[in-house]
Amino acid sequence: MAQAAGGDPVSRRSRPAYLRHLHARCMESPAMACQKHGTEDGLGESSEARSCAVPQARPVRTGHPLGPLVRMVPLESRFFGRLYGAGVAAVAAAVLVTAARLTPAGTHLGTHRQLGLPPCGFVVTTGLPCPTCGMTTAFSHVAHGRLIAAAKTQLAGAVLAVLTATAGVAGLGALVFGRRPAINWYRVNPVGLMWAATGLFVGAWAIKLVGSLACGVAPTVVGASGHG
Repeated sequence: MAQAAGGDPVSRRSRPAYLRHLHARCMESPAMACQKHGTEDGLGESSEARSCAVPQARPVRTGHPLGPLVRMVPLESRFFGRLYGAGVAAVAAAVLVTAARLTPAGTHLGTHRQLGLPPCGFVVTTGLPCPTCGMTTAFSHVAHGRLIAAAKTQLAGAVLAVLTATAGVAGLGALVFGRRPAINWYRVNPVGLMWAATGLFVGAWAIKLVGSLACGVAPTVVGASGHG
């Protein structure tokens, strides 16, 4: 038989009732009741005493629970990592420099003919732009800093051109600073990403078709110029 704080004996039979009473006291005044009854109830119930402890404030979390979407991490290999970054930067620079040397076609496609390439067979056959028509023109607009004109020409091509420039900057940063951007794939849904990319290309082609038909470009001028 144990002695309660108020002087009344506490039997084993009344132990659950006493614990409920102690818990109620803790809820009313945690700081005072737990200090008085937490370790001196004579029952040796340290777990019950700990359950009456004053709850501490939890730290406030900021940001996504899975971490940032992109973060900068050190290269796994200083030599090969920098070599890889230099290669990415060189390829991106070559593409963008070539696009900058071109003059965007006023018909929003056919710019690739300046590289000595043949016209688009789809355009020649049907008189309508194919899914990649206008890509070269969009890259050329981006290389000249005209992002809005690139988006109007070929939305998917404009996005690819911006991604190419981003990859070049990332490669240059890896070469100079020895750090690279790492994507947190726990936050990326691969299926959703695939559908988004597909929707971008299909939607850009649909916009291109509607624009060509509305402006009368496809049946008349495109047949002679074609593609990019």
